[in-house]
Amino acid sequence: MIMIDNSYTYTTINDPFVVRRTYGNASNADGQVVGQYVDSTGVSHVLIYSNGKYTTFTGPLGKVTAADGNTNARQIVGRYADSSNVLQNFLYSKIAYDSGHYTTLDDPLGTGGTYATDINDNGQIIGQYVDSNGVGNGFLYSKGYSGNGHYITLDDPLGTGSDGTEADGINAKGQIVGNYQDSNNTYHGFLYNKGYYGNGYFTTLDDPLGTGTGGTTPEDINAKGQIVGQYVDGNNVGHGFLYSNGHYTTLDDPLGTGANGTSANGINDEGQVVGQYADSSGVSHGFLLRDGHYTTLDDPLGTKGTAAFAINNNGQIVGQYFDTSGVRHGFLYSDGHFSTLDDPLGTEGTAATGINNKGQVVGWYQDSNGADHGFLYSNDR
Repeated sequence: MIMIDNSYTYTTINDPFVVRRTYGNASNADGQVVGQYVDSTGVSHVLIYSNGKYTTFTGPLGKVTAADGNTNARQIVGRYADSSNVLQNFLYSKIAYDSGHYTTLDDPLGTGGTYATDINDNGQIIGQYVDSNGVGNGFLYSKGYSGNGHYITLDDPLGTGSDGTEADGINAKGQIVGNYQDSNNTYHGFLYNKGYYGNGYFTTLDDPLGTGTGGTTPEDINAKGQIVGQYVDGNNVGHGFLYSNGHYTTLDDPLGTGANGTSANGINDEGQVVGQYADSSGVSHGFLLRDGHYTTLDDPLGTKGTAAFAINNNGQIVGQYFDTSGVRHGFLYSDGHFSTLDDPLGTEGTAATGINNKGQVVGWYQDSNGADHGFLYSNDR
């Protein structure tokens, strides 16, 4: 007689990207399952199933990939077929970013939504909130000596347009860059410095080539005071820029031939720049500019576009991608691998916009009611 143990429960595991079939090959003591799925073209990909979420990747050296073992140290072993169709073994190790926790950040004045855009190593967070009149306002969030956090509004006095002010980048010195919209609906960049007596002051930053209505929008600043962003020219085409030692340099990815051009979104202390470009079809792609060379960064799940927003001194990059259904997801790119970062409350989408050298990530998500909230993601490991 065959005895059936009813004390166990069965869970069906089907990767949402599967068209043909899914295989679960191994699990560890934490209940994480690894295996493979076969897509519509017959190509196999590794899948990792953990806490109800699927993560997928294809070995960079192989066109057919499968995972066969999963240790509690979160190392995965498996196999792939190389370009000569010879089977090779692999060991995959990565930081487990699914072990952290998300904290919602809502400016109390942000009745129309809150968006966290960057974080420095001191834990200071900046971004934008939309008030009850639908006007955008910059904010700075800091924790005091007691550990309690407080929000400070940062509004450029020239930001009298409906989009108001947005704070986008902050360095370890507390210098902040962003943009404001004037009464003619033209965008201008700003640099915010805190004075000796605690009162801050704004300095306008306009790329001289930014003559379009999109103007100039700085996105990030590093510890050396180098600033990157985007300007829009007289033909309303976007271009990335680097502002260093009082001089503007245009940064255009050579593949950025679409109308939206190129935007430089993040810079670390080594001068490495990340951003996005639009190709001739209007699809967005992330890029890394290092040592004068552009490298495209496309999340393999980003079938409808990828954008890179920030890079830290460890070379970790965060951004967003859009899946086949057009849903927005955050991502972390580290050690050559993409990991999805989705706030569990972000049922309508998540974007990861800033990362510091401690690996803390900020961004924003949209909940089931269509409301936007900022978040802080901290890895516990």
